[in-house]
Amino acid sequence: MSAGHAISPFAFKGLNIFGVDNNRGALEFSHREFETAGIGDQLTTAAMDAMQFLDTNTRLFEVVSMTDFLMFSTKTKAIEFIKSAHKATKPNGLTW
Repeated sequence: MSAGHAISPFAFKGLNIFGVDNNRGALEFSHREFETAGIGDQLTTAAMDAMQFLDTNTRLFEVVSMTDFLMFSTKTKAIEFIKSAHKATKPNGLTW
């Protein structure tokens, strides 16, 4: 659920990006980078815990990216996150 460089190629293909991060500085950085790249209008962010977001979210997404989250999670937390991310992904979407 990040809005970093790993997800920006999807924005260049026309997808809107919704980034979630507890770190407001990281979100501000993402906004600056997306603006510089000319795709700033495709980025929306929320400063909150990714699991909290997934637990309260009702929307379905084309892609749910969780690479940064999984890198720093315990196996138990990662499995929980993957299951929640899958529920937030459209039927033919990608959970990555």
